[in-house]
Amino acid sequence: MKDWVELRAGPLAMWFDPAWGSLRRVRLGDREVLRAIYGAVRDAHWGTVRPVISNVAIERRDEGFSVAFEADCRQGEIDFAWRGTITGQADGPVNFVFEGAARSAFRTNRVGLCVLHPVGECAGQPCVVHKTDGSAEETRFPYYISPEVVFRDVRAISHEVAAGMWAEVRLEGDVFETEDQRNWTDASFKTYSRPLDLPRPYELARGQAVRQVATLTLRGQAEASRRSGPVEVAVGGRPAVQLPRIGLAVASHDQPLDPRERNRLKALALSHLRVELRLAEDDWPARLERAARQAEAIGAALEVALFVPEDQPDALLRALKTHARKLQPRVAWWFILPEGERATTPPGLV
Repeated sequence: MKDWVELRAGPLAMWFDPAWGSLRRVRLGDREVLRAIYGAVRDAHWGTVRPVISNVAIERRDEGFSVAFEADCRQGEIDFAWRGTITGQADGPVNFVFEGAARSAFRTNRVGLCVLHPVGECAGQPCVVHKTDGSAEETRFPYYISPEVVFRDVRAISHEVAAGMWAEVRLEGDVFETEDQRNWTDASFKTYSRPLDLPRPYELARGQAVRQVATLTLRGQAEASRRSGPVEVAVGGRPAVQLPRIGLAVASHDQPLDPRERNRLKALALSHLRVELRLAEDDWPARLERAARQAEAIGAALEVALFVPEDQPDALLRALKTHARKLQPRVAWWFILPEGERATTPPGLV
């Protein structure tokens, strides 16, 4: 966050993250309106291709701003370049334009804009979902975690951010839908394009263009943005409930832990360290060994999510068995998942 750039658009305050080309923590006074707006390029396994951001140009004016940048996304077969343009006016909306094209043909699960609504301010609260046919549905963000898609066929979502004040996010360029990110431990509701009930992964052809726009507009009379005062936290003498088992996933950079990191993670007394192994990929033995060493170093058990391909599962599982016998890792849970399937694990695979 140290490199984030603070921006203002009338009563709204927000941050630009130049490392990812994203707009973050949009606030009206002390209230968070949106957690983030960002462009995403995902591979065929939902992996995020990290963009290389360049040519960043930021202009800040009285109660307004403009940001432009270029994003280069390359990984394996994926080669996609896009340009981001973000503008905010004192008396108008905040616009985020995602405009790019594929420089190679590749398979993907998602290319385009994502919008995150914060859980703390939105869970259980009323909203209006505007559909692509022009109709509108009065509904609510789910209070409890929803395993299903929350809103479908989304053109815009409006929710109340203050008495008589509503924030509308309008989306263009594709059909969008909303899911509950609490299923993946993120405190947000994500609105994204290409509905999940369409076939995936899908292929972008070389030269194929993608253009999407997210527009945030306030409806009502906004008060001037105010900074929050100091936060006071009172801690009781006795715990009210027993803490659940808490764990972490191995770091995405796949690098060894340094001594400082090991000591700090060990002090947390974590119950488990999660690692994902894809048996169709050649690096799973090395990933398992690294994860086992890290888990042992911080005093945690392993939680292994095992993705098994349809072809030759028996031979791959036997190889895993041999490798695990040699390592003798302390495993708390095995999650057996069919590679590329949408449904839960078939009994035969277990």
